[in-house]
Amino acid sequence: MSLSDPQTDASSTSRYSPASQGSPMGAAGSRSMRGRTSSAAMPSLLCASADSIAAQVIDRDPRQAQLPQAQLSQAQLPQAQPSPPQLSHPQQFWSGHGTARDVLVVDDLPESLDLLSRILSNQGLNVRVAPTGKLALQSIRLTPPALILLDVSLSDMGGFEICQQLNADPVTQHIPIIFLSAHDNVQAKAKAFQMGAVDFIAKPFEAVELLARVKNHLRLQDLWHRLHKRNEHQQKLLNEHRTLKQLLFQEKELAEVTLQSIGDAVVTTNALGQIQSLNPVAEKLLRCSRLEAKGRDIREVFRLHNELTGVAIVHPVLEALEAGVVISPDGQSILVNGEGEEFPVSESVAPIRDRIGNVIGAIMVFRDVTESRQMARRLSWQATHDPLTHLFNRSEFERQLLLVLDQVRLKDQLATLCYVDLDRFKIVNDTCGHVAGDELLRQVTLAVQQKISAQDIFARVGGDEFALILLNRSPEEAEALAEKICRAVQDFRFAWQSHTFKIGASIGLVHLDADYRDTSDVLNSADAACYFSKERGRNQVQVYRGDNQAIAQRRDESQWINRLNLALQDARFCLYGQAIVSLAPRPMARACPSATTKCCCG
Repeated sequence: MSLSDPQTDASSTSRYSPASQGSPMGAAGSRSMRGRTSSAAMPSLLCASADSIAAQVIDRDPRQAQLPQAQLSQAQLPQAQPSPPQLSHPQQFWSGHGTARDVLVVDDLPESLDLLSRILSNQGLNVRVAPTGKLALQSIRLTPPALILLDVSLSDMGGFEICQQLNADPVTQHIPIIFLSAHDNVQAKAKAFQMGAVDFIAKPFEAVELLARVKNHLRLQDLWHRLHKRNEHQQKLLNEHRTLKQLLFQEKELAEVTLQSIGDAVVTTNALGQIQSLNPVAEKLLRCSRLEAKGRDIREVFRLHNELTGVAIVHPVLEALEAGVVISPDGQSILVNGEGEEFPVSESVAPIRDRIGNVIGAIMVFRDVTESRQMARRLSWQATHDPLTHLFNRSEFERQLLLVLDQVRLKDQLATLCYVDLDRFKIVNDTCGHVAGDELLRQVTLAVQQKISAQDIFARVGGDEFALILLNRSPEEAEALAEKICRAVQDFRFAWQSHTFKIGASIGLVHLDADYRDTSDVLNSADAACYFSKERGRNQVQVYRGDNQAIAQRRDESQWINRLNLALQDARFCLYGQAIVSLAPRPMARACPSATTKCCCG
């Protein structure tokens, strides 16, 4: 595969991640592997001799025991090995020689070092690796490489700290640094470029993208060396000016190539919010070419509105230009492109500043998040709903009930809780099985939903138990509606195969007021009323009243069960004992039948 041109076939564009290489690399969670370096897992280790330059990749025997870091003294480091020969392909990936082809990879994950080493070594580059920041600084100062691939997070020191130390040293400050990180956000990228990095690659990465960027930065570094040598030999200002002009042109093309290689959609604007450039991904999502979009207001091409309210939102590009800070919206944005297509996007905008700090434009990075947002909605729904009836589950119902109690207490809102327990449901389950029972619950749910309104809160809180909150109804209206629901269930006939069943519903009803402070108190009252309804003959509505002795007793008994369980858990029982003694005179002892046997009588 020739990689002198980053445009390759589709088979070479697979994203390099731990899944494709059999090793967990590229996700943020892989940091749990840090600090565990195995000699069998790491194919190469940075080694250098005291009197030689930094070493090339050293293959180690997997059977060798791991050498502790403290024992890596200069006296034990082997001599450097010669560079591998040049590739024989028609188009060479890199034509430099000697140290101009040296690339140092700094990462504390052996899997990352192995993967990057193989990718770069296959293109004829001399790859050196360092598993720690300390060894990386030692190798760089012994023999500066042409390019450094530096992980942001290392086990002993941060990548930004290493970059700062290298920029402070005149000998190493010219070495281009490409940061690698699993945190793909504008803040991390902005900090990386502020620290002096030339590029930023997010993990997991595309092999073609990685090689294209490495190639361009090596080419740029080679041009820098040529310019430096030419200035030493030729003191003519005209030649220096031409070389610098050519270098700037190459840097501009490098920036264009980098922009085209980014996997996310990227849009840049000037200080007025007028579009300056689009990368291919942005052209595809916006359904607009770069030539058509250039010079147009960003709000015309990139229209945004809130997903929940449908209201147009203030464009984040204009916010970033006005405030001069990075803008990351709340993740509820819907993009409307030039053809009227709508889809959710995740966007982030950062201002572009000139050398003296003035805002001269903005860059927006966005992506289509339709699948991830649908998955989030699906998971949220499953966490709050009963999968059989599609009603609220018990946990969500209790949360809704708590909100209603707050509204009743603060806003004097009318609300009534109905606790519904189906009668003779067990007969259906025992006769026809659970499949029939599930179908019965679904049909009863539909029958009840036809009697209530959309504002009411309906939930399945148990096997054959339902809970219903009737909102904005007077006590009389709520009781009348509960009677309608009870009759609807009573008149319902469930047919399954050759069987027909008649069921009923016992309903306990509680009118909510400011005296109820928590959900357990309300549910206990409703459960007591429902139980009393069953005792009175079932298939009826029983309103909870505090002066009803039978209901109050049932409620107290249910609370005593919780009290006893808590007392058992907390070991709060105290055991008393009393001896039982007979008042009759004690009988006389009988003679033992054998003198050799121990007497056990009296």
